[in-house]
Amino acid sequence: MLSLTSYLVDSLLALASIASVLFAARAVQMRFLAGSEGSELVVVRAIVALSIVTVICYLLGTVGALSRLPVAVCLIASGIIAAAALGVARPTERKRERLSLITGAALLIGMALLLTIWLLPVGDALRHGLRGTDTLWYHMPFALRFYQTQSLTAFAWNEPLFQTYFYPSLGSMFHAVGMVFFDRDLLSPLLNIFWLGLLIAAAAAIGKLRGVAAASALAVAAVFSGKEIVGAFAGTAMVDVAATFFFLASIWLMLQIRGNRTALILSGLAIGLGVSTKMTIGIPALGMAIGILMIEQRGQRLRSLLIWGGAALATSWFWFARNIVETGTPLPMVKLPLLTGPGKALQSTTMVALSHYITNPTVMLHQLPYQWVRHFGPLAMLLLALAVIASLAITIRPPEKRWRAVGIVSLIAIGGYFFTPGTAAGPPGGPLLGIGWDTRFVLPGLSLGLVLVPVCLAQLWPSKRNWIAIPMVLLLIDAANGSKSWGLPHPLLTLVAVALLLVLLWLAPGLWDKLGSRSRLAAIALLGIALVGCGRVYESHQVAGRNSAYGLSSVGRAPARIALIGDAGTFRQYLLSDVKLQNVIQFIGIQGAHGALRLAANCPELRREINAGNYDYVVASPNRNIWQRVTTPNPQVAWIATDPAAKLVKLIPGLPDDKQSNGLRTPEKFPVYQITGQLDPAACPR
Repeated sequence: MLSLTSYLVDSLLALASIASVLFAARAVQMRFLAGSEGSELVVVRAIVALSIVTVICYLLGTVGALSRLPVAVCLIASGIIAAAALGVARPTERKRERLSLITGAALLIGMALLLTIWLLPVGDALRHGLRGTDTLWYHMPFALRFYQTQSLTAFAWNEPLFQTYFYPSLGSMFHAVGMVFFDRDLLSPLLNIFWLGLLIAAAAAIGKLRGVAAASALAVAAVFSGKEIVGAFAGTAMVDVAATFFFLASIWLMLQIRGNRTALILSGLAIGLGVSTKMTIGIPALGMAIGILMIEQRGQRLRSLLIWGGAALATSWFWFARNIVETGTPLPMVKLPLLTGPGKALQSTTMVALSHYITNPTVMLHQLPYQWVRHFGPLAMLLLALAVIASLAITIRPPEKRWRAVGIVSLIAIGGYFFTPGTAAGPPGGPLLGIGWDTRFVLPGLSLGLVLVPVCLAQLWPSKRNWIAIPMVLLLIDAANGSKSWGLPHPLLTLVAVALLLVLLWLAPGLWDKLGSRSRLAAIALLGIALVGCGRVYESHQVAGRNSAYGLSSVGRAPARIALIGDAGTFRQYLLSDVKLQNVIQFIGIQGAHGALRLAANCPELRREINAGNYDYVVASPNRNIWQRVTTPNPQVAWIATDPAAKLVKLIPGLPDDKQSNGLRTPEKFPVYQITGQLDPAACPR
């Protein structure tokens, strides 16, 4: 654990930074979008605040200054600058929209269920550490690299399979910011809960325009309540929730752009954040560009599109610029005409899109529906049908002209899923494992489509708006009913606690309006003290859980420089990082021109590479057939084991779900060698 003094200093610095950024976001919102309220206000301020954090981190990360003091100073300065430039506006009295008893009850039940099935896996992550293939494979290793190097330009050459190191990594950057303040991955298990809350707010903001905020929020909640979805995102570092939030936030802002330049800019900033978080937002972003042209008045369209695109570039340029500097192309994973690049990764040809199988009835009518039901519940195909029908209905007969653009964007986003690489990934001839692994790629389009369902129903039956939340919460209950979270301890207690929390939050806005300025400051101070106190208890659990979960995978002493050989080990590398994040882990590959990475071809080459890195340990893992989950012999292990300077010190657990190539179901353990001196390339076995 952190010492009490360190914890208090880190917490106060973090809270001061957050408060300053939120103050800057409030100043922008009050100056340019003063009419926002409720969920709309949350969306606007979140996009402004996250854009400020992103731009500051881009600048500091470019010059290698992504550390506690520079980050805190810049974030605190943002609030001071905003106050000086925009002034401190006082909130105006607004009549708050009241929920009917029916809508309020449905919202309370739905949100309590959603938060319960999400919080239970978070508790599990506290006991067993962060888990999940992509979390341990590249999301958290990237965050660790950013934190340790204090730079965002430092590529984590973590694996030779898919060139994940060229992916835009905004999601990992936010995890790194948490590490910067606490020298721990303390906040990482909670981050997706934060993104989930913002996503629900964005859905509510879109529905609010037609008086169905609660129903739209519940519709999106239904998407994120399925068994596999909760298992993939709750308590992990996956970025799909954040990307979907940025997309929906950009859609709501797009609906405000007529005559509002600020909304246009913020919409661009939001979609830029989305693309920087996950490349699957690229196709929906192209749809939004069409939407901008449809909504804007003739004569303003091109100018507005350029402004929107410029704003999107402001929050996304960094990742593509660093790829250009390293490889000569913004998208090294794709061969672009006339541009250089690193060449194809080992598994690049297996990233097949579903469109390749569009005429295959076995895939489209059996395998795909099966995976959708696994992820979204028994009514999964109904969810897809509702999303498509609502999008078509809004396009054909919109309640207002601007909504037609939203319908078209939704159809493009849903259709884009079938053309996204990886959605049918797998070895030649199958099995098509990507259908299961990457079902989540449909989340942006599916979420927007379901948000539009209450909008369509309100247009058909305007007098029955209060009842629309009922079918939406039933969809949520159906999805939540199959969640494996219910198998974890104390679900009823958690459900009751979440329900009480939601009731308090429901009452909070009304109570807040009745407080004077001094009382509000006192309430904020008490909230800060409560957060710091609860955070200390949370920290003790998180550190204990991380030690318990990752201790068996530790090499021994820390800090240490650890070399990793064998591609099976890339899926476990973050487990070697030590509770204080002190260990430096590097996959051993040979870098070539334009960012190319290959495996060492012979023993002398491997030994020279390890000598050059001055490593303390080598973790020697086998290779892995990722499609069949089988570990296979790695000749590099013998090249290390036969050197006298490599001393075997322990065996650490391998990949728990894998079997060995000899048929044994017991996962193959990874040997750890301590490097006591220079390896001898000339003494390699022949």
